[in-house]
Amino acid sequence: SGTQITLGDNAFSLTLDAAHRARLNNFEGEIVLGIRAENIAVGQGGHKAIVHDVENHGVEKVVSLKIGEILMRVTVLAATPIHIDQHVSFDIDLSKIHIFDGKDGHRIG
Repeated sequence: SGTQITLGDNAFSLTLDAAHRARLNNFEGEIVLGIRAENIAVGQGGHKAIVHDVENHGVEKVVSLKIGEILMRVTVLAATPIHIDQHVSFDIDLSKIHIFDGKDGHRIG
């Protein structure tokens, strides 16, 4: 069990582990969630998205995923077959997320 945060008008939610819950202990207000593109795995996990854009960058592709009104950028290997408007699943490595105060931008924890 964990603290659940909802993103982008209920587009999707994440359940935080004990370490992240502790950082948010007694915090009130909006947060900004920081996730590096390489810490999001396409093709696995329970979250669903639609491919919005694909940029070829040599050895990798930078892919924009659309989840509701949220756009997230992820990286995949160049050989990964992926195209615009494709429905994909993805997972986020929660051990790598960063949480910031939505008002002042300072990292929480």
